[in-house]
Amino acid sequence: MSNLSFFGTGVAIEDMKPDGKELKVSLIDQLEVEGKLGSEVTNSTIVTDNSSTKRVLVGTEVDYVIALWEGEDNKITAPTIRKGEQVSVIRYKNQDVYYWSKSRGFETDLRGREVIVDGVSTIDRDKDENLGKSITEEDMYYMRKDSINGLIEIKTNMKNGEKAAYHMMFDGMNGKFFLIDDKKNTIDLDSVKEHLIVKTNKEITLEAPKVNIKCDEFNVDTKKTNFNSKTTVLKGSKFTDDTSSTTVTGTLTIKGTTTFKAAISGVGGKFKSIVKFMATGKAW
Repeated sequence: MSNLSFFGTGVAIEDMKPDGKELKVSLIDQLEVEGKLGSEVTNSTIVTDNSSTKRVLVGTEVDYVIALWEGEDNKITAPTIRKGEQVSVIRYKNQDVYYWSKSRGFETDLRGREVIVDGVSTIDRDKDENLGKSITEEDMYYMRKDSINGLIEIKTNMKNGEKAAYHMMFDGMNGKFFLIDDKKNTIDLDSVKEHLIVKTNKEITLEAPKVNIKCDEFNVDTKKTNFNSKTTVLKGSKFTDDTSSTTVTGTLTIKGTTTFKAAISGVGGKFKSIVKFMATGKAW
């Protein structure tokens, strides 16, 4: 026979702390019709012991019980119950030991801001070194949903041969998003500054039938630039080549005034615009 049994449906008489697990609960079927949730009455009782000595005992009578969260699989934190929400109350044997669990789920007209943390263990209990080991945040796939601080956070790890681990956070309170892996490759978006940074240690590839880039200013800072194009067309009112050496293989079509600040070499090139040589000032 189980030592735990259903004790009744209760109503929370106060808001629970975001990281709390204890809850003051008034049982619905034990409340008076005109009673007030969470009322406390101080009573004085005169008793006489065997030596005929009279003593006054002062106690507090309450219409609620203090219950501990029963817990739920993969939940690290309890729901942040608000005053007035209903819960199920469970009693241990006939003792004044109580547990609470949700009976009606998410009550949208009462629930406020809260923190909910889910965790999935990644500890391999078949390994002797893990026997009896307590689980920490680093030993689980971790997800935090926090409407108090405006965060959603997800973490994975590499405890069981995973080839990568990830940490992702949506920080709505500060207007930021980031994704980082175990090798420090990152995607970092600052929505307030409207700035996106993508960083990898080796390579970024964009592949599509057509790629469009539209901006007011396009800056490239690189040690080497390679263009492999069957046809290259540069359109604009001004083109400035400020390199020490420029080599063109194939057909290069330039429309518009073009200024080269470098020596020009090549065979078979065909210029369809005025080319000014900065060294001599002559035009060709």
